Amino acid sequence: DALPIFNQGLREGERDFSIKARSILCCMRHMPGWSQEIVELAKKYHNDTVVAIDLAGDESLHGEAYSGHRTAYQEAVRCGIHRTVHAGEAGPPSVVKQAVEILKAE
Repeated sequence: DALPIFNQGLREGERDFSIKARSILCCMRHMPGWSQEIVELAKKYHNDTVVAIDLAGDESLHGEAYSGHRTAYQEAVRCGIHRTVHAGEAGPPSVVKQAVEILKAE
């Protein structure tokens, strides 16, 4: 588990440079099976340095077909974990609509 070391680095940076640093854990569209694991890590480190989850990757992959992302994002909502989604960067407007309405992106 690399996150404890990463979080330690963020805390040291905060201390050494008088800044506030937080992280967002990234889910990948082509790996829907990993999204729940990402949410579990976000839950575990939510009170440390992790503030949100994100979904990135190829927007041409149909989000409706990947219930793993939807389930993970529902759990994030339930646990008060913030959510972002890369949407509309290369895909159609429907990807943005899915991000907001289905994944509850903020």
